[in-house]
Amino acid sequence: MNKNYTGYNVEELLNDEYFIQWLLAPDVENERFWNELREKDPELKLEIDEACTFVMHLQQDMESPGFSSEDEIAVWNQIKVKTDKNKTRKKRVHIFRIITGVAAVICLCFLTVGKFYLKDKQDINYLAIIESVDQASNYSGDVELILSESKKIAISEKESQVEYNQDGDINVNSQKVESVSKEKDHAEAFNQLIVPLGKRSSVTFSDGTKIWVNSGSKVIYPVVFEKKKREIFIEGEVYLDVTSDIDRPFVVKTREMDVKVLGTSFNVSAYKSDSNLQVTLVEGKVEVKTSNNHSDILSPNQQFDYDIKTNEATVQSVDVDNYIAWKNGYYQFEKQPLNIVFKKLSRYYGVQIEWDEEVGKRTCYGKLDLKEELGDVLNNLKDATAIPMQFIYNDDCIKISMNP
Repeated sequence: MNKNYTGYNVEELLNDEYFIQWLLAPDVENERFWNELREKDPELKLEIDEACTFVMHLQQDMESPGFSSEDEIAVWNQIKVKTDKNKTRKKRVHIFRIITGVAAVICLCFLTVGKFYLKDKQDINYLAIIESVDQASNYSGDVELILSESKKIAISEKESQVEYNQDGDINVNSQKVESVSKEKDHAEAFNQLIVPLGKRSSVTFSDGTKIWVNSGSKVIYPVVFEKKKREIFIEGEVYLDVTSDIDRPFVVKTREMDVKVLGTSFNVSAYKSDSNLQVTLVEGKVEVKTSNNHSDILSPNQQFDYDIKTNEATVQSVDVDNYIAWKNGYYQFEKQPLNIVFKKLSRYYGVQIEWDEEVGKRTCYGKLDLKEELGDVLNNLKDATAIPMQFIYNDDCIKISMNP
């Protein structure tokens, strides 16, 4: 896509075929294109977010039989209040002209794209929230629990536990930090758990489901699960032990795939910086569906691999311990390239590690105890593999190369 969107405003975006196609039929290519634009151009990001919000509200409200022209104006006014704060932006046109443009482009998308699905309201909410906290993925810092009313709770411990009990209490490391009012309307209210590199955490929900959250990961979840489904959004790596509830399926959503379960244990690895995503099933059964509508049903000891660059998906049998051992404080490898091992250690300890290509392509077998200091872990790795590696320690980085 070579089109230049610099300087585009909400109206121009809503009349752009490729933008509407992204909203209505997201795939790996257009998701990456628009997310990169949002990261590179802060002014354009504001326009994109407002256009997404407009379509989200319009889509939801137009489904209501009582939706009227006055309602359309109310939706527009909500957006206009925000846009008026920046007087340098171009003056918006009347809402009906925009609605007409959106309708025309949507019709064109039906003709040119064919069958596609609408992104639901919560997808847009999740992505907007996750983009707003990207700065949390640093090499240091506290775990942050961000409650729905923007209250932040910093957790300094390297390992932490968050628990929601049935009485509405929120406990952190067994200490009560907040209560959720049962009388309050929690529709569309979300909490966030942000785990920086070098830290780990876990969350136990009021239904008994427990998730272990690895370093450099984020989880967004409703303050109260809906009556017909339980849904969370993750970026990074989590292991889940889901409490069975036939009437309320549990759905794990990522940028590129959804995992639907009833009651099971499985691992999801979906870091933003990784091109390969994985779902590893320990027990039960899950359905994995990618953003391009490819789906597979997994049985125990199977792993779903998805390459977002090529859109290729594969299912294979694996030793699940190699992919879930991190939650118990160790890594287990079987013919694993060292560049993957170093990347995992970098995330787990929150220390930048750089390595030469020659040492990175070597493979290893074995187990590493992650309760030890990183220096000891690297020395144990060197002894176990008998690879002549040398480690150079700088203030903020470890460089690994082959001994000359």
